[in-house]
Amino acid sequence: MTSRRQFLQPAVAGLGWMLLGGRAHAGGQLEEPLADSVRTALSSAIHNSAPPIPHFVDTDARLKYLRWLGAMSGRLLRRQPDWTERKEFLQTVWYETKRAGLDTTLVLGLIQSRARSGSSR
Repeated sequence: MTSRRQFLQPAVAGLGWMLLGGRAHAGGQLEEPLADSVRTALSSAIHNSAPPIPHFVDTDARLKYLRWLGAMSGRLLRRQPDWTERKEFLQTVWYETKRAGLDTTLVLGLIQSRARSGSSR
């Protein structure tokens, strides 16, 4: 009687050979020109670098955001004295963390850690 292991070993070896042993050919690839509408949308996105304006479903959520913005703005005052840049940075961080489902405080801590170490990666 053959065991399951004896049966599966050749199958796994064959699968590995097929995945790793064969060559792949991508064929002739050409750069496809962008449609005018795509080019316009990309250009607009680049030139309009303002952070998204947050929208809130109720007053409590807006007040919570404004309290957070005020507290974090005070903490960043020494590093970024310009109010507009500080506000845009915090708006962007808030928007992106909410969009990605991340903790805003954790992301700001990571940004602070990377800024102190001088690392850009």
